[in-house]
Amino acid sequence: MKVKNYLVLALAAATAFASCSKEQSSVAGDDAPKSVTLTVSNVVPGSRSAGSKVEPDSKVKFSDLQVFFATSDGNLVQGKTLDNQPAQHYFTTDQFDVREDKVFHFLPANVSKVIVVGNLGTEQTGVTTVDNLKRTLEIADEQNEKNLSLYDETELTTVSGTDEAGHPLYVAKLTLEPRVARIEVVGFEYQAVGENPRKYASIEIEQVVLNNYYDGADFLTGAVSGEKTNTEINEGSAFEFFANAAQSDAWYNDMLDNTTLPEVVLSASNDYKTAYGDGDKRPAYHFFPMAENIGTTDHPQLVVKLLGTTADGEKVPLYLATSKFDPAVTGNVAKIYQVQFAFNDDNLSNPEKCVEVNVGVASWSVIPVSPEF
Repeated sequence: MKVKNYLVLALAAATAFASCSKEQSSVAGDDAPKSVTLTVSNVVPGSRSAGSKVEPDSKVKFSDLQVFFATSDGNLVQGKTLDNQPAQHYFTTDQFDVREDKVFHFLPANVSKVIVVGNLGTEQTGVTTVDNLKRTLEIADEQNEKNLSLYDETELTTVSGTDEAGHPLYVAKLTLEPRVARIEVVGFEYQAVGENPRKYASIEIEQVVLNNYYDGADFLTGAVSGEKTNTEINEGSAFEFFANAAQSDAWYNDMLDNTTLPEVVLSASNDYKTAYGDGDKRPAYHFFPMAENIGTTDHPQLVVKLLGTTADGEKVPLYLATSKFDPAVTGNVAKIYQVQFAFNDDNLSNPEKCVEVNVGVASWSVIPVSPEF
């Protein structure tokens, strides 16, 4: 009797286990190939030429896109068309807009992640693993706001049914993001100290240089890498620093001499302040923000060379360097720090020549990418 009961219980347990396993497989599609429908919204065709200003909430520029599907063991696989031919995975904006069949079919059941990269300029060939996508971005190559390297990835976890061929249909949402944040100087102002007259009748802004930034960052994670470019700015080093930057003609240096940027002179005629208009070129720099101490010792620094003219016509070389940003810089990418560079005679006479700048923080509106699996 006991043996019979044990057999009945064992049979019931086996039946329940088989039923449960069948249900899980049916829901998750563990053994079935996967199909993918990829749609891209809010795409703005980009160009390779740099502009003057990034508007808050403006869209990240997009010139090309490549899709990768990763298996659980880190291999990359290619989707196919409905007639079992290799599908196109690399698109320029015009190619993507006109392609009728945006479905990737017959992906292996162990595909667990989708990766999308943008603005790499050419199709990434010979890429077979996720590790092959790893690369170090150089900050000098990430200064064109219309051609920033873009990346995102997401795990496939949500099943929404099956497609027309009976394959499991997954849903995933990605947001392509650059790996940089941006500093823009939106204006300069020479302020009075209380009721005291200003020491200089006019001040010319001659040069702006970015200091204290990381040269590299990981493309996949955004984490900073490589050396930090930083010069200690003081009375003995400042003007050599400006001279070296001017000779290099590099991305981190701007001369306000009506060649690279318009001349800026602060005087009584403009109430000692000036602001850049929407179409005006201005000092603007990208940096990698994902540093451990970005809000303190690792935040970027603006160093400004000035030329003061007294009421007697005496010319006095001057400089200032930002001490910190208010609010502080964060580790978030796609942020725009709009700096109003305001200073007074106390800043100019301070031995450290430092100025705390107030910033308005805005964001790019990054590209939402919504593939469905």
